[in-house]
Amino acid sequence: MNNRYFSILEEIKKKGGKLDDGHFNDKVLIIDGLNTFIRVFSVMPTLNDDGAHIGGIVGFLKSIGYAIHLFNPTRAIIVFDGKGGSTRRRKLFPEYKAGRRVKKKLVRAYDFNTPEEERQNMLMQLKRIVEYLELLPVSILSIDNIEADDTIGYLSKQVFDKSKITILSTDKDFLQLVNHRIKVYSPTKKKIYDRETLMEEYGIPSKNFLTYRILEGDKSDNIPGVKGAGLTRMKILSGIENPITELVKYKFETMFYKDKLFTSLPNLQGWLAQNFTQLNRYARMSHGKKA
Repeated sequence: MNNRYFSILEEIKKKGGKLDDGHFNDKVLIIDGLNTFIRVFSVMPTLNDDGAHIGGIVGFLKSIGYAIHLFNPTRAIIVFDGKGGSTRRRKLFPEYKAGRRVKKKLVRAYDFNTPEEERQNMLMQLKRIVEYLELLPVSILSIDNIEADDTIGYLSKQVFDKSKITILSTDKDFLQLVNHRIKVYSPTKKKIYDRETLMEEYGIPSKNFLTYRILEGDKSDNIPGVKGAGLTRMKILSGIENPITELVKYKFETMFYKDKLFTSLPNLQGWLAQNFTQLNRYARMSHGKKA
């Protein structure tokens, strides 16, 4: 086992955590949070009744709601990059993610006056999304100095090693994780990658996909080829071994109406019921309550 996992496993052992206890870990949906946010922020021109751009918030909520309804998981985890997550890779490869920026859409209904205004709006919406997620029956994970892809890989391979996993991301790097219990869903292609579809599209098994990516490079991260990124130890997995947050409906509704999202999500009650009722049952089970 890679050395970077030892500290996490030791921490879990100290706390007596057993992540395979309970049916709420049977089918786990792991969502690449920042990947999802940037994708929807770039293409959603949605404004609220005050004329404020809310495309990132609305698009994110709709995207995770759609995925939860589609895959019907017993648990959903949204993973974000930790603070300073890219630092160690930039030390090895200074151009890492240097070319990453929000894509411009000619049909965008809202134009920010300056790049700085757009950046500040992105940060505001991302912060607000986290506040919404804290009121839903999902787990949020962000570990300082660790990128989301490292955390997602660790969760899939080591923490939930007996669970059926679906990873939601457009990042092709996750295809190397595909096996008999791990699948990857691309929301842009609306395609589920299992071992068969991966072989059909790329002509290679998942165990060889890492070699393929090294040779191909990664334009989204501004990586041209073989050098790749170094490994380090993760620190802790706070929140995963703890009970899952239950739905706090009245607070969610209060935020929803304060942000004036009702035009973009007109049937809030139906949306919450359709997408989060079952997850909330499993969240209650994680607290030892009746579903």
